[in-house]
Amino acid sequence: MATDHRDLFTAIGRGELEGVQKYLSDASVWNCIDAETGETPLTAAATVGHYGILRFLLQIGADRTVPNSRGQTAYQILFEARKTILMKLFSTF
Repeated sequence: MATDHRDLFTAIGRGELEGVQKYLSDASVWNCIDAETGETPLTAAATVGHYGILRFLLQIGADRTVPNSRGQTAYQILFEARKTILMKLFSTF
């Protein structure tokens, strides 16, 4: 279900790890889908390629199998962008 968590997704887009941590204190938000972009927090972080945010999301248990509105998982986004260093994070969690 798409939700409006604009502040969370803005923080992800800006690479603001502390802001992301604040918004994700509620576990129900970890896998939300942004109403505007169709991204999950994990797919949004993969799109911008922010290591710290991706690592944090994987550490807290964001579901790596939840796709964005285009059917892509975060790993698929990283694979298509050839972001191999970020892809390695998925094998550590």
